Amino acid sequence: MWRARLLGFDFWMTGVSGDEPYLALVRGVLLEELGCTDEALTELGRAEADARNPHEAAQVRAHAARIRGSALGVISDRVRSTPA
Repeated sequence: MWRARLLGFDFWMTGVSGDEPYLALVRGVLLEELGCTDEALTELGRAEADARNPHEAAQVRAHAARIRGSALGVISDRVRSTPA
């Protein structure tokens, strides 16, 4: 379902000005929901750069940090559960 939403979003946004400050943010959140962590972080980096003020940039940065923390938690869980 999320993959279809992302594809629909990309299609719907075709031809929309790249100046729209929330495009990268929405795309990043959808990619995160798909489990595409690296791609989500790339889009959130764009969203932070396109933020309209320091408060928005800080919110995007905090969201990216939560994603990084979740990814690290998954990796550490896998390492702990690997048989010796």
